Amino acid sequence: MQKSFIAFAIGALALGFGAGPANAGPKFVAKDSTLSFCKTAAETNGSPVAGAIMLSNLSCNTAGPANPAVPIDGMVWAEIMKVPVHISTSQSLLVTVSLTSGLYTQTSDTSFASAEAIAKVLVRVVMDPGAHGIVAEPAIDCSSTVFGCVNAGGSGGTPFTWGIAFDERIQFLGSDFTIVPGDVDNLALTTADGHSFQFAFPAAGVTMGNHTLAVEVAVVATASATPGIGSANAIAAAAFGIGLVTAESVTFAQGGNALNF
Repeated sequence: MQKSFIAFAIGALALGFGAGPANAGPKFVAKDSTLSFCKTAAETNGSPVAGAIMLSNLSCNTAGPANPAVPIDGMVWAEIMKVPVHISTSQSLLVTVSLTSGLYTQTSDTSFASAEAIAKVLVRVVMDPGAHGIVAEPAIDCSSTVFGCVNAGGSGGTPFTWGIAFDERIQFLGSDFTIVPGDVDNLALTTADGHSFQFAFPAAGVTMGNHTLAVEVAVVATASATPGIGSANAIAAAAFGIGLVTAESVTFAQGGNALNF
């Protein structure tokens, strides 16, 4: 199902902090986060192993530090930012999430072996998280056929298992020939980036009153190393860091391909 929305910022404020009447100040609320978390996986010749790497100034270890965020869904998703809002008129919400992320992937092999490292950072926004929470557009429309959507698992079923890929890498290395003894094919990549993405709650799904907007992140790291005549190793790590969420009250005009002012 295709959807088309045109957004217009409203002149009258319909969004405020917390409970009580809407404020007459800014048209948006904001919340920042300085939480950092990293997840690592490592495998050698088909067996998981302990591994530790550094992503920028963040130490990642397969033993794993406790997630500083609020864990939900068995540590699959974690809540990192929460914004209380009061909606006094029937308006839509435009939520912008900015977040830093980092990925590390390393694969190495020798004769007729292969290694794969996968690292992902996924984001979604939920209104009033819980059993009756509402997942923001466009994540609510995610499926296996939509590029940019990733299923991180967890409870709740569709759409609660899906998120938007802020950062993702799938790295594979394999050799189908005999490598000179002592030689190893090795590839290691590390990146750190800042990302921003807009989510939306159309007015049709938003009721007036007090609500809570929650930004949830899933960090995924998997490693697979399949030995052949020779050996194989894989390490993957994914992390998120400092971020910011802003929520703005807007009016969405549905349908059409032209902007008329």
